Amino acid sequence: MHTARTFAAKEQRRHPTLLHLLKHLLMRLLITLVALFYAVFPLRSQHQEEHGTCGYTGISPWIDWYQRNGTLFEAAEDGDTAWLYVPVTLHLVGTSNGTGHFPLEQAITALCWTNHLFEEARIRFYLMPTDPVRYYNNSSWYDHDFSGGFNMLNTVVPSLRNRLNIFVVGNPAGNCGYAWMDAVVMRNSCSGPDNITWAHEIGHHFSLPHTFSGWEGFDWNYSQPAPPTISGWAVEKTDASNCYSAGDGFCDTPPDYLNYRWPCDAAGLSTVPQKDPDGVTFHSDGSLIMSYAFDRCSGRFSPEQIAAMRANLQTEHKSYLQINTSMPELPDDAQVELVSPLDSTQFVQYNHIELKWKKVPGARYYVVEISRTPTFSQRFYSETFVDADHAVVTKTLPNNWTLFWRVRAYSDWDLCQPHDQAQVGSFRTQNLSATNELERRVAFMLKPNPATAAHPAQWVAQVENAMTVALTLHDAAGRLCWQDEVRLYPGENTIALPTAQLAAGIYTLGVRNELGLAVRRLVVAE
Repeated sequence: MHTARTFAAKEQRRHPTLLHLLKHLLMRLLITLVALFYAVFPLRSQHQEEHGTCGYTGISPWIDWYQRNGTLFEAAEDGDTAWLYVPVTLHLVGTSNGTGHFPLEQAITALCWTNHLFEEARIRFYLMPTDPVRYYNNSSWYDHDFSGGFNMLNTVVPSLRNRLNIFVVGNPAGNCGYAWMDAVVMRNSCSGPDNITWAHEIGHHFSLPHTFSGWEGFDWNYSQPAPPTISGWAVEKTDASNCYSAGDGFCDTPPDYLNYRWPCDAAGLSTVPQKDPDGVTFHSDGSLIMSYAFDRCSGRFSPEQIAAMRANLQTEHKSYLQINTSMPELPDDAQVELVSPLDSTQFVQYNHIELKWKKVPGARYYVVEISRTPTFSQRFYSETFVDADHAVVTKTLPNNWTLFWRVRAYSDWDLCQPHDQAQVGSFRTQNLSATNELERRVAFMLKPNPATAAHPAQWVAQVENAMTVALTLHDAAGRLCWQDEVRLYPGENTIALPTAQLAAGIYTLGVRNELGLAVRRLVVAE
């Protein structure tokens, strides 16, 4: 409820009139013009060295209008308890050579956690069934400044206004993320499990400023009383006398001046005390998502923040609201039935494994994982497949090991399936094309191949049990150029080869012990 506003025109706003509605229409026009202004002049970035900051600053035209005209929404807020459903398209950006894309499984996990954080707001995000995910190979988008961000968003977003567009890149203009040009842009390293950055940036997208609004990029000695104004904006006081006209403009978010990532104490408050303009000491509330408190401290939006986001979603972003009822959920005990392989009596080629499972009704995405342990604490492989019932894994896995695999199912709507319901299968890897026991027990490769003086070769071997092998290098004429005896230990072993000392040509690497002999060809280039 917006019943405690302290603006001078408070009484005139209690009863909306035709004049107020005309002002509303004019404000909508102003919002459009300001949005065009932002398209030409990008948002300022904080450019702080500390990892985890946000590129959003200031107060949006929409939230300024909303906070000045909150009485227009009071009646709706009293009974506004309906769920609001927001379709999302994920834009996973990689480099021009096709590397660096944020894994789809992790993006789904991030949306799952975001739904948890927005549950109290009764806002739920789901993948847009007709356009859930897009991939791009563009290095200038993957690692960009705001000019590159403008190019990316201006290229993609204008034709996709009817959904929340979330871009995940390697470096979004030096920030952990930003909300701009009707989209959200996230850094892949700020998108891990239990990270609140997605919720923080989506909060900006739905109009919310920082709790420390006005202090972005401003250095201050917090042991001193704060100035009355900062960055042209009134500084909020602890007595709430100016809470609706200062700071973030909400009265249920207490003063906060900390514009850097900060830890909280056991009570969830900042460890750094601050003083308001009257000299009253206080500590910032770390529970608020729109603060810069560490992720472990944050986890909620205030009721007034929630009301503002819902109002924004129902006005400025009403094109998102395409459904008003929930879609079918996958059962919490839904389990992907594995077909093959099922247990370690089945041997598979260590670098070419075919996995098969049965589809789950209503599911669309299948996350396949392979691990050394049945608890999946260490994963060798994780990949998401769409509308699939099998996968062929060509990644080289440890040879002669018992490995475990599982498949977890998700739908466009249901992004939070529990891990502990998955059936776990197993298999044993072998080199089925091996001609002797040594090749069956040791998986190895040469890289790079060809090698150069600047990039010498390495012999990389995977073994399950320790063993000793003799290594030899012979040239094309059969002359011995190098030899060594090395001890291999369980796991991956890397041995440097002295190719920088060799003339350009073709060489043969021999690997020998009591189990047999294996040979590989090595090319040394100029």
